[in-house]
Parts: sequence; structure tokens; C-alpha cells
Amino acid sequence: MRLYCLSGDLAKPCYIITFKGLRIMLDCGLTEQTVLNFLPLPFVQSLKWSNLPNFVPSRD
Repeated sequence: MRLYCLSGDLAKPCYIITFKGLRIMLDCGLTEQTVLNFLPLPFVQSLKWSNLPNFVPSRD
């Protein structure tokens, strides 16, 4: 088994383990700034939005 580090940046770790002919990539981290791009935007508080019923998905 061998472990390779692909990143020189400690904030963005990325490793590859090779074991019995398999290559597995582990722990490919994202920076906090990158994660923020995938978070939902906060709502602007208004009566129009607060009076709507909550969404409940059906269990079909």
C-alpha cells in the first residue's frame, strides 16, 4: 500500500492510496469560499414569504 499527497496546500488536502492495483482518491477538500458557492441564499424577510405554507414532499 502506498499513500501519495497531491496537494502542497494544507487547506486543500488530496491523497491517493494505491492498494492491490486499486487507486482510491481520498479527502479532496474544498475551501470555505468554494463551499459558500453551493449554499442556498438567505431569504429576505417579508410578509409575503412568511405567510406561505411549508412545503411537505409527498411519499409516493
